[in-house]
Amino acid sequence: MVSFVSVMRLAKYLLENHPVLIWSFFFGLIVASIFFVGKQIQKWNLA
Repeated sequence: MVSFVSVMRLAKYLLENHPVLIWSFFFGLIVASIFFVGKQIQKWNLA
């Protein structure tokens, strides 16, 4: 419980003081996830 509260306080501080860096980090995670998942799909089809 203590670690959760600590992480949330850190996240709140970072979102308030460095919003561009935090949003860029999360956007980068999404783009990287799409890239790696896309590489694992052998054949793309609509069905």
